[in-house]
Amino acid sequence: MPSPEQSGRPQRATHAKLWIVNLREATLPESEIERFELGEATAGKLVKDESRSRMDSFHWPYKPRMAGELELGDWIIQTMTYEDKSIAVYAPGQLLHIDNYVRNSDSGKERWVFHLEVPRSGETLTWAEFRRAAKPMLGSNGVKMPRTRPVRDVAIADGLLGLWTPGGRVSRR
Repeated sequence: MPSPEQSGRPQRATHAKLWIVNLREATLPESEIERFELGEATAGKLVKDESRSRMDSFHWPYKPRMAGELELGDWIIQTMTYEDKSIAVYAPGQLLHIDNYVRNSDSGKERWVFHLEVPRSGETLTWAEFRRAAKPMLGSNGVKMPRTRPVRDVAIADGLLGLWTPGGRVSRR
């Protein structure tokens, strides 16, 4: 039986090495900051090259579906929608640590925090720039609005990661 490369079909991974994560601007409640910082300290120790990288985090007020699929080392491209409706797409980072804690003991609601190693000199793209660059890889329907999703096709994942240099600067290809 021919491999996917030999048959002309795209190579798909069962585990996505890249995730596009759609985020909205939000702040943590004051009552959670101390607990959040504990996870941040753990993740900070996992940064491999502090001269070139830093730790960044995003959080969810509940357990997102992706939490069950993510693995340490996975690549994540964050899209951030700000209050003014502008959307920034950040240079890819690698997942260092997943933390969760109970944020409301009465209801048992949890906060899920994802810590990444990101390039210090990482540059952002506007949503329009990312959409234009990603359209050949994702197709015309693939990038209308940001949404959280895995990128399972290895070639597409590599292409999206290639929109930035290894140092996080926007690639000028």
